[in-house]
Amino acid sequence: MTRILRTAPGPQFDLGVHALSAYIPQIDGLRALAVLGVLLFHVHWSGLPGGFLGVDVFFVISGWLIIGLLREQVLAQRFSWPVFLGRRVLRLAPALLLTVLLTVAVFGIVRPPALQGDLQASAWASLLAVANLWFLATTSYFADNQDAPLLHTWSLAVEEQFYLVAPLLVWWLYRRGVPERERRLWLLATVGLCVLAEVWTRLAPGQAFYLPVTRAWEFLAGGALRIGLPPGRWPRLRRAGGWAGLALLAACYHLTDERAHFPGLGALPGVLATLLILAAAGCGGMLDRLLAWAPLRGIGRISYSVYLVHWPLVCLAMTFAALYSVKVQLLVIGLSLVLGALSWALVEAPARALAGRLRWVDVGRGYVLVLGLALAAVPLLRLATTAWWADHPRALAWAEFHDARDVFHEGGCLLTADRVHDAGLSLPEPCLRLVPGRRHVLVLGDSHAANLGALLQAHLGAGVQVLRAPAIGCRPVLGSSGSADCRAWFERMLGPWLQAHAGRIDELVLVGYWETGDPVRLAETVRRALPLVRQVTVVGPWPDYLSRVPGLLAWSEILGTDLAPRLMRRERQALVDALRAEVPAPARYVDAWRGVCTPRCEPSDDEGRPLYIDRNHLSIAGVQRLLGQAWPEPAAGR
Repeated sequence: MTRILRTAPGPQFDLGVHALSAYIPQIDGLRALAVLGVLLFHVHWSGLPGGFLGVDVFFVISGWLIIGLLREQVLAQRFSWPVFLGRRVLRLAPALLLTVLLTVAVFGIVRPPALQGDLQASAWASLLAVANLWFLATTSYFADNQDAPLLHTWSLAVEEQFYLVAPLLVWWLYRRGVPERERRLWLLATVGLCVLAEVWTRLAPGQAFYLPVTRAWEFLAGGALRIGLPPGRWPRLRRAGGWAGLALLAACYHLTDERAHFPGLGALPGVLATLLILAAAGCGGMLDRLLAWAPLRGIGRISYSVYLVHWPLVCLAMTFAALYSVKVQLLVIGLSLVLGALSWALVEAPARALAGRLRWVDVGRGYVLVLGLALAAVPLLRLATTAWWADHPRALAWAEFHDARDVFHEGGCLLTADRVHDAGLSLPEPCLRLVPGRRHVLVLGDSHAANLGALLQAHLGAGVQVLRAPAIGCRPVLGSSGSADCRAWFERMLGPWLQAHAGRIDELVLVGYWETGDPVRLAETVRRALPLVRQVTVVGPWPDYLSRVPGLLAWSEILGTDLAPRLMRRERQALVDALRAEVPAPARYVDAWRGVCTPRCEPSDDEGRPLYIDRNHLSIAGVQRLLGQAWPEPAAGR
């Protein structure tokens, strides 16, 4: 049996450097670094692929604060469930309720019912603190989630679940005083849960990312530091460690990406960086002054509200203007800070000020009532916005346009991210089947190649066999800036696969969402392919837009003005000349910009059908127009 050290309750317990009731400005500075990392990551700010680590920083801070607070209260026999949960409710619930309801209302108007996805269900999950479990069942955090404006509430759900479990854990551990080898117990628990998280991440990464049990070690790491660090010891060493932690956190933001093992060992550098900074808080020196700097401290104080509003704003920006422009990125960042400050001043701070004025039982009753009203308001808002769209039938028809998904994905020939590593082996056999007596056309590229290749067979006729091996996000150039899996996929297709079928491929068609660094790489790609095939055709870029085209047409109808010319990305037209200049003879270059813009450059055809299904993927009508320009005489058997 574990021996317990009997200690009388009181202030003599070793609680760390700071009194738990004291305000620590450096913690707000660290919160600012966390929320700014998440915000810059979500607006796709260049050079910060690991900004999502800011959530892990928040988890460590919460463990550091909450476990220390609970330890003090349990040992002093002052812990109260109503008080603890009531404070958490006043801290989190008001701003969350407001954000969820406003998000449902705004996105109900911005997006038609068919494109709202699971907005109502995700709103309920967010309000009930189970958003992490909902999104575990519906989406990956790193997917294109512009249709999930409440995705970010998964981390709030994990934190709220921690608030329910942590008091039980701390009460059980300290119910009879301070246990022997207290620090060792917390350290072993943290290490054990970290190992569990790593194993779970390797076996089921999607589950591990969202589940509270695999995030628990991050909270415990903060608590273990608070309990295990002797007060006032080694100030110089801790100051040096704080600077090392700050440098390590910056490196994590810059170097980490979604391929790291999260939340297993991939999260360890970020957690360690946070612990080093926390250990240095209050030790004096320049780092303390930096973290307590008024602008950082101010952002940290409003960080919860900023976090709540930022992701709906990102999704709103991606609906109307995408995030290609630095101006749009800065606008989203600025609005997040302004609206976060307003939310803090008008909602969050007044709610927290009620802590000393209301009985905690009344707080609980009020919360249950307000939560029930909010849950009921969600479907009512959905009904109201649906009725608003019904008053604009032509705009609704455009906004809900999506005619091509089943056609473009037919046959299973489009490789998703989890299948790219096995390209050529995981594809259904008909995708790369050669048929004697027919011309063979092989289409390689990303999802744009999938759209074109799906309709090319019908366009070229029965005498041609179209082979397809497109992969999502993989541009068909050697040494592309895409993922390592994409580069390996294309190397295999252009190397071993084409060499095994040398002389049997009549035409190799390369299609992709070209980027500025691709023309020179494309030239080398074409030279390597030419000896293995009879003809290489490069399909150049076509116009694309800052906003989803069907929605752009819908809002042009509602507002009575043509938005398309203002939202076309004309700067990409420079790629047309760059690619044409680099494609070596005798390869053929298809000017897709001219092909889609003939007879005129508009996002819909004469019959009112959108030529796009989103910002840049062509619809069936758009692909047919391009094929008519690129292969005007398919029956001639070129």
